[in-house]
Amino acid sequence: VMTLIKVIKVNIKAEKNNQKVTLNCPICGNTLMQVDKETEKVTCSDCEASFEYDQIVDENGENINSYIEDMGEKVRDDLAKELSDTLKKAFKGNKNIRFK
Repeated sequence: VMTLIKVIKVNIKAEKNNQKVTLNCPICGNTLMQVDKETEKVTCSDCEASFEYDQIVDENGENINSYIEDMGEKVRDDLAKELSDTLKKAFKGNKNIRFK
């Protein structure tokens, strides 16, 4: 059973953050792939190169790691803002504790 998909994506979820990593053909850079769900073979629709799914993920490791780093920064920033907002709310009206 062959399924044509536009882009193979890896979802990275953290609360409200959701990013998708586009995996490219390591030969031609195309993102349009055919996936055989039974054999887990991925075939580029442009150059017709065939890969195991794990292999194409490995080949896109640098791209995936870049997205993971970006997501980590966004999550860190969101957590810092949430903590700041929570502390400001908890100590609202306190004359001895002030936030900038």
